[in-house]
Amino acid sequence: MMTITEILYNEELTSSEKLVQLKDLVASIRDSYGNSDVELEESELNTTYGFVNFSALAPDSKVEILRNEALRIKHTALECVKHNTAVVLSKKVEELIATNEFFTNISNKLDLGPL
Repeated sequence: MMTITEILYNEELTSSEKLVQLKDLVASIRDSYGNSDVELEESELNTTYGFVNFSALAPDSKVEILRNEALRIKHTALECVKHNTAVVLSKKVEELIATNEFFTNISNKLDLGPL
């Protein structure tokens, strides 16, 4: 099974294919973490057109946001380990993914009604 980073940067996959694979991987991470039954509220993003729900973005835009979130999660986890050697890096990463409002609301569908 590929990691989140491998999926996000795989040039052979379309953005929609990446989202499908990420959704499955994040579901297994959330099962392991124990919060798969918790629904996290979707975040809005400030775009040049105003605030937009993450689910309303096109697949390419979602992948780009998720790339940035993955880098932020990596940095946050490494900082936690740096400041507290009792923290297990892989468990911290799991926690940050399982509780991230973007990774937990992945969908490859763009529903804009008749537009």
